[in-house]
Amino acid sequence: MISVIIPVYNDPQGLEATLASLVVQNTSDLFEIIVADNGSIDHTQQVANDFEHRFPSLVRLVIESDQQGSYAARNKAIINAKGKLLFFVDADMVAPPDYLEKITAVFQENDADYVGCKVDVVTDKKTLAAKYNQLGGFKVDADLKSNHFVPTCCLSIKKDVIEQVGNFDARLESGGDYEFGTRVYRAGLQQLYTDSVTLKHPARWKYRSLMNKSRRVARGICQLAYYYPDRFWSRYLKYFSLTRHKPKSPWSMIKRAKSANIPLNLWEALVLSVFHIPLTISSSKEARRFMMQLQQQAELSSEKTPFTNEPLVSVNITTYNRANFLGRCLDSVLSQSYKNIEVIIVDDASSDNTSEVAEQYRRKDSRVKYFRHERNQGNAYARNTALKNCQGTFVAFMDDDDEWVDTDKLIKQVKIFSDNTDPKLGIVCSGVKVIDAKDNEELKQAKMPPNLISTLLKGNGVIHNSTVMTRRNIMTKVGGFDTKMPRGIDSEFFRTVVVKYGYKVHFMPDITAAYHEHGEGRMTTNKKNAAAKTWKANTHVIRKHLGSFLLHPGALSYRILSRFKKIVAN
Repeated sequence: MISVIIPVYNDPQGLEATLASLVVQNTSDLFEIIVADNGSIDHTQQVANDFEHRFPSLVRLVIESDQQGSYAARNKAIINAKGKLLFFVDADMVAPPDYLEKITAVFQENDADYVGCKVDVVTDKKTLAAKYNQLGGFKVDADLKSNHFVPTCCLSIKKDVIEQVGNFDARLESGGDYEFGTRVYRAGLQQLYTDSVTLKHPARWKYRSLMNKSRRVARGICQLAYYYPDRFWSRYLKYFSLTRHKPKSPWSMIKRAKSANIPLNLWEALVLSVFHIPLTISSSKEARRFMMQLQQQAELSSEKTPFTNEPLVSVNITTYNRANFLGRCLDSVLSQSYKNIEVIIVDDASSDNTSEVAEQYRRKDSRVKYFRHERNQGNAYARNTALKNCQGTFVAFMDDDDEWVDTDKLIKQVKIFSDNTDPKLGIVCSGVKVIDAKDNEELKQAKMPPNLISTLLKGNGVIHNSTVMTRRNIMTKVGGFDTKMPRGIDSEFFRTVVVKYGYKVHFMPDITAAYHEHGEGRMTTNKKNAAAKTWKANTHVIRKHLGSFLLHPGALSYRILSRFKKIVAN
């Protein structure tokens, strides 16, 4: 059975056109049409009710009024869907009579999981805005190849996909199709494009409509970068590239119009070559404004947290082939006197029995959550996966082969944050006990160096990862962990928080963690290509923090010379 899902909000005419094209589909398969109304206040629901009355075996109306947004409406429909195939269309599109039949054939003939089809932008309006929208169109095939997603207006999936990767992110105002598609791609599912069927989408023919869409898309990009910094922060930064405002070639406009059978004269082409500039400038401003709003809301929410109610602490643990150490690590975490915690384990595609150990603890303690990468991506990506899935006000870092030796570690660090009124306090860390392969112990206390910025620019050596607690909103603000770093990921995170964003560090005198030197390779210390990785990491750090290095030339010379010696030694 097929379930066709139409999200709609205050668009009775568009919904009527879409439903009229769907109820006459030529297909031998059973299908249903679910109208997911998002709390319309006009007569949209009446249109849906009329079709439901006329076609009771085909059309159903569900209402999502608790949460505003098309992705929330789609999720509500998914819950109610009976079909094994889910076809998504927007409530202003027109489908050809063989739409269901041809898309179903694509699934059957290619064993596909996720399918996008061709979309034509159509209009009877002669405005420049309409022609601009037609020329821009939907680049479904290109988006699928380059960015691994198709717009939800022309998306069809197996319902099993939802069970594997989850629903749409209902928090997003725009870009939920992009985020969902990348999840599907990362899960290794089959994504296909077909031009065997074409849906028709009405053009936006007023400039104000184009402007509103550009701002909505900008807010969606901000949300993607804010909630998923590991995947979309770079996309957010590209949004401010000057090339977005560059005039287009009028000759290429004419060529594209000719190939699409859109009438366009030279004067119109000249105007359309700069038609986008007010849109890109406005959307860039909206992106800056909205990202600032998101970050300010997060900071206010964090500052207003009632500490007497024990704020949630997320303990984020990344692991790779460390089944023999992971249990010790988890035992020390779950023995903490501070009980309001969640433990996020991210397995970076281990080939040993790490998953068995993690699942054993997950079944034993509901606070433990286990996530696994299907392919090895590296520690930075693993740490960002943990950040994406954690919910705590605070985040405590933990390496899979370390252990906490102070059962009051978390309660002490939460108290430090709650007692400190400085909003720029970003990190609380402590000393460690270093245990070598022969069980010899060395205590290393955490002390504030004379110049913390210079020390972090040189390297680190003063902030030990498994002792750190920070705020989750700070991690999101700085973009999570830098995936361009082949090694030194934790140190680069601390460097970014302190040097680039100006947050402060509190050094506790306590020894709270044990760092085990057992001779086995850590997630980011594989000796293979060590020299190349050291050089790449070093050049990236210098470029990223060049302004700060110029203010601390001693740190710059130290970093270059020390890394050169390390490369030669390797």
